[in-house]
Amino acid sequence: MEFAKSHGVVVVLKGEEDIITDGNSLYRCTGGGNPRMTMGGTGDMLAGLISALMSKGMPALRASLLGTFINKSAADMCMERKGLWYSVSDMIGAVPEVFLRYSDGAKINSFRAH
Repeated sequence: MEFAKSHGVVVVLKGEEDIITDGNSLYRCTGGGNPRMTMGGTGDMLAGLISALMSKGMPALRASLLGTFINKSAADMCMERKGLWYSVSDMIGAVPEVFLRYSDGAKINSFRAH
């Protein structure tokens, strides 16, 4: 939290439980994801999602929270369909469906503020 606060940035620590902070608030994304997300490229995808959301004007903290949710949700969709042998390309292909699934205002309850 100190680094984020002193540098005026948002920090995302990707893992089984994603941790996101802007130095003032700390969030933990505890839902979703699976062991296959340890493959190379899932962090690159997460960075791309966050950057894309920010490029559309979304604030960095919100983009980081939403990006981590989309990343894990896409991985879970791929796991349901292909088991452990999905690729990052499969995850990228699942992103539009993640948006459609949650665009009806459904609550996203995987984050806890600390």
